[in-house]
This record gives sequence, structure tokens and C-alpha cells, in this order.
Amino acid sequence: MSVLMTACRPNSSRFRIQSAKGGKGAKPKSAKKRQRKPEGSVAACNVMMWCWELQGRPITILFRKDTLDTWVNDEKVDTMANFTDNGSEMNFQVGCHKGRIRGTMGNNMKQGMIYTLLIDGYVIPEDTT
Repeated sequence: MSVLMTACRPNSSRFRIQSAKGGKGAKPKSAKKRQRKPEGSVAACNVMMWCWELQGRPITILFRKDTLDTWVNDEKVDTMANFTDNGSEMNFQVGCHKGRIRGTMGNNMKQGMIYTLLIDGYVIPEDTT
């Protein structure tokens, strides 16, 4: 019975003998160092961005799909999230204007959620640059 129990265990004594002789099996394999992302980085597939001019001022809105955070000109804004039968809506303010990001389900599973930005009811096209 003990022969069966020890049959699958690696023979560590063989490595000790080779290490004493200076053999190849003595060195443990070093673990590869994982490259870490910088702290502020986000995967591009998780971010939507809209850039346009509002009353002569450039406006940039970033929306993180994974956390539902909304940023207006590099400042995080408070949003009120509402979940509906068709998807979700995030309401926020851009100066004195009302902003809304509407998320609806796509036609198929590959599309996933489709997000649309509305400012005062007008659709703003997504920035693809």
C-alpha cells in the first residue's frame, strides 16, 4: 500500500543529490515577473469617450462601463443610475445642461450593451479617434 502512495510523489531526494554534485536539476525555476498595469490605466474596451464643443468650450466625457463612473473634463461627476426594462440610464450635469448616458441591449450577444450620450435630449456621436 505504501508503494502506491509514494509512487506519484516527486522524488525530491534525486534533486538534493544532483544539487550537491552541481547538476542541472539543482536550480529552481524562477517565476516570470508579471508586467503590471500602471495604477490609472483602464482597458480601452471598458471606456466610452465623447468629445465635442458646448457653447464654444471643448467638452470631453468618459464613461467606464465596468464601474459606471462618469468623468467630465477630467473631473468625476455624481450620477444617478436608473435601471429600466430596456437597459440603464445614468443622469448627470454638465454645467447647466442635463446629461444622460443610456445603455441598451444590442441586437445580438456579440454587441452587448450599446451606450448613447444625450445632452439636453440631443444625441452626441461617440469619438472614434
